[in-house]
Amino acid sequence: MAFSPALAHRQRVLASQSTRAMLAEHAARAGAAPPMPSEGPVASEYQSLLARLHEDLRRLHDIQSTDAKVALKRDLIKGYMPWIEGVLTSTIEGAAPQDEIVVTCFIWSLDIREWTLGLDLFNHINTHGLQLPERFHRSPRGVLLSEMSDAALADPGSVPHDTLLAIRPGPDPVPDVKDETMARVQRAIGESWSLQADSFDPSTESAAAGGKAMLVDAALAALREAIRLDPKVGVKKQIEQLEREAKKLVPEDQQKPAVTE
Repeated sequence: MAFSPALAHRQRVLASQSTRAMLAEHAARAGAAPPMPSEGPVASEYQSLLARLHEDLRRLHDIQSTDAKVALKRDLIKGYMPWIEGVLTSTIEGAAPQDEIVVTCFIWSLDIREWTLGLDLFNHINTHGLQLPERFHRSPRGVLLSEMSDAALADPGSVPHDTLLAIRPGPDPVPDVKDETMARVQRAIGESWSLQADSFDPSTESAAAGGKAMLVDAALAALREAIRLDPKVGVKKQIEQLEREAKKLVPEDQQKPAVTE
């Protein structure tokens, strides 16, 4: 959708200003994002964009083909980017409002495989407690991890390695995501490390400091965590193959001698 630079600038500014208008008493529950302002230029611009969004959602609803929907979303999301950019570049501290444009574009970004945008929008949503539409029965984190890991497993290498590492879970359990989903994330990360090992070239400047052995060990760690979380995740053969590879990479002077009687 074509729009003037002046309009795009206006949307960026108003989206950024939307955080300034928030009052703490608007939050109905702790951790929840307060509503968008109902009066003033921010409210006016938001309602205008929201009306367009509802029309776009109706257009998508009438399309049966998944590929056609993805193609249309890729085009439609461009019309909301000035607003999104304003939201993401705002440096105002404190509450950010519940924003249907942000949460919808978050979902669209995953559908069209714009992973960097999806991560940026998730971080905003997660930080400020924005809620997904009721039709989604998973948390924002659950949606992000499920969509990204499923894409990586379906088409190895299609999700950048660094992007997968950006969603890597920490040491603490993640209460809003199922163990099966976390297992798929770990499998996707493990397979990505394995691809890194397969293509390892020690002569390149970007070669991993620990060499191929480090990459294989990282793959094994992720795959073992995957099978711990979900024994049916389907990585047993990969683990066995990588364990054989790891043994080959151990220097001869570090290998344990065979036990004889």
